[in-house]
Parts: sequence; C-alpha cells; structure tokens
Amino acid sequence: MGFALTIAPMSTMVDEFNIKNLHAWLDANKGHVNERVEISSQTSVFPFEPEKYQIAEEDEGSEYVDVVRHVEVGWSWWGMTVNEMTKVLGIKNVKASSFIQPLWGAAVPFEIKNQHLIKQQTPSPLGKFFLFIFTPKDPSGMDIMLMTKNGKSESVRNLRISSASKILSELESACRAWNLPNDETEARMLAEEMYEAMPETDETISRCYALIVRSFLRYAVEQKHIVWFIK
Repeated sequence: MGFALTIAPMSTMVDEFNIKNLHAWLDANKGHVNERVEISSQTSVFPFEPEKYQIAEEDEGSEYVDVVRHVEVGWSWWGMTVNEMTKVLGIKNVKASSFIQPLWGAAVPFEIKNQHLIKQQTPSPLGKFFLFIFTPKDPSGMDIMLMTKNGKSESVRNLRISSASKILSELESACRAWNLPNDETEARMLAEEMYEAMPETDETISRCYALIVRSFLRYAVEQKHIVWFIK
C-alpha cells in the first residue's frame, strides 16, 4: 500500500474538535499557517501532484478544495531515508526527522520542539470527557481520533507534531553529504529519474525520497503550509 505526504487545509485531514485545538495551539505558539492551498505552475511538475479534493456531498452538489500530494511511495521509504540520514549525520542531528512518522504526523512551517497531541480522560461535573493536550513526552498507549480522507474516523496513536523547517534543514544536510544537487530544478529532474527507475536498495530509495521530501518541504515552508504525514 502506498503513501504520500499531503498539503491541505485542516478540514480535510482532522475532525472539528482537533481543528479547534490545533488553532489554539498555533496561536499560543505564534505559529502562522496558510490554510489556503493554491495550485500553481510550481506544483505542476514532479514530485507534486495537485488535485481537487471532495470534502462534502450535498444534494445540490459537492464542495471541493485544492490539495497537493507528492507521488506515491512505499510505506517504508521514510524510515529507510531516516536510517540512512542517521548513518551520515548521527542520531543527534536527525531529531526532527526521526521523531515524525507517516500515518500520525504533521510538520508545521515554523520552529518548534517536537510535540505529541494526545487524548487524556479528564473528570468534569457532567461526567468524564476527552481533552486533547500537547506534551513533549511519549504517552504510549493513548490514541487520537482523526478524520481520514475517506470520511471515516480512525484511531491513530500519538499525533506527532514537528517543525517542517527543522526536518528540511536535516534533509539538506544529508543531501549535501550524499553530493545530491541543491538546485531545485536539477534536483527534481534527478528525483524523477530515480523514481521512475524504481529504486530497490535502502541507499537508492533514501536518496530518491530525500529529494522528493526536500522539494515538498521547501514549497510548504515557503508557502507556510502544514505538511500532513497522514494516510
């Protein structure tokens, strides 16, 4: 089963309760994000795949928003890339990249410490209810409900929030160590060539995917978009 990072409004990725808490957290951290995704010529070439996303069905028609994904890759590609980055940079220098994980991550376009969004049961006069809070610790065993792209709620463990700019910085350091091109046009052409060749080894997969994610994060940070590591 494939996987693609996504740039999209919160309303397409998480449920209403999470959106309110994410906005509150962003305000508290003075973190500005751009919710409006605009398809441009920059996002019409590899590895970007712009599309219209249907967010609601009504009798009188459907509502669509623009979203941007990168080309579909294997679930294990990010893990392979982080492992190869660790070999060349050391574990202390890939803290953001090793923290965030596909299926339950979001990279925000500003500097933060790695965070978890967790669900904690709290008593109230009206009984017990669920609150979502941020904590730097790993509260294993707790899950969070996310609205997936098929419109169904699924339980996802420990939504991980990291800094897209920090991940980008780590990727750029790894790409320099691997002697990969820094120029964006040249890098995209090489990434497309490697991708179409269907890389099989950890080394070739990591180089290819590093270039893909680097392009994706460069665009997202520039445009102040959140990048969702959510299926």
